[in-house]
Amino acid sequence: MLADQFSRFDRNGGWVTFDNQAPEDPLGGSRADRVRPRQPLPESWTSNRYTFYVEQGFRGPSESITVTITWSDCDVDRDFTGDKSRDNCVGLYNPGQDDLDGDRVGDPCDADDDNDGSTDAADNCPTVANAAQTDWDGDRIGNACDSTPGTAPVAATTPPAPTPTTSPTPGAASGCTTGCAYARTVGLRHRAARHRFVGTVDSPAAGCRVGIEVTVWRKWSGADRKLVVLTTRSTGKFRTKAPRRPGRYYASVSSDAQPLCSTSTSPVVRVR
Repeated sequence: MLADQFSRFDRNGGWVTFDNQAPEDPLGGSRADRVRPRQPLPESWTSNRYTFYVEQGFRGPSESITVTITWSDCDVDRDFTGDKSRDNCVGLYNPGQDDLDGDRVGDPCDADDDNDGSTDAADNCPTVANAAQTDWDGDRIGNACDSTPGTAPVAATTPPAPTPTTSPTPGAASGCTTGCAYARTVGLRHRAARHRFVGTVDSPAAGCRVGIEVTVWRKWSGADRKLVVLTTRSTGKFRTKAPRRPGRYYASVSSDAQPLCSTSTSPVVRVR
């Protein structure tokens, strides 16, 4: 049996590889595993059809001959690199097999050539790894690729939080020992014409007279009755509507909320 270029095989046949680089041996007539095809095979994929002739090299009764044709590799992107054997980017032309980051995925197929976590389309320096994408001068060229990156911006400083302040509370008077209290008095008057109670809390310490709770009571046999609780103004004054029922009334301030301020009770006033 003859393969192309006169290479001979015995009746048992065998595998033969058609290779454009195989040595030419038109006269030797010896068996070869690699033979050069008469029509050179293309270097890349093509839609052309090739015809292989199998001849019986002796006269005699007809015999059936089985021929199996296979191929070892393809090159669909025509970059002269076998798709199965070596191509790191099958389907896209990459004759140099470029692979910038060495991840065995050719650059034309690699969405992140420098393997820095930013895709090439969004990377401000696609060929040099720069995960932070730092660009001081804002020209869309990352510092890693920019010959004139500019200067680093000055970090913004956060102003310190304001120190909370509290309203001053009365302190110990000069010469007083622990537990000494500021003197405090409370007065109450009845203005009959306007049918109103008015009063004043007085003390040398503002914290003992401003914003202080004042309780107005009605004298009663047994236990006195609480009428109303008022809060003094910035002047220490307070007022409220007087009751219609006749009786004896007074005002008081305690030291529960101001431990350094003394307690005080006003004189009794009469409503007729």
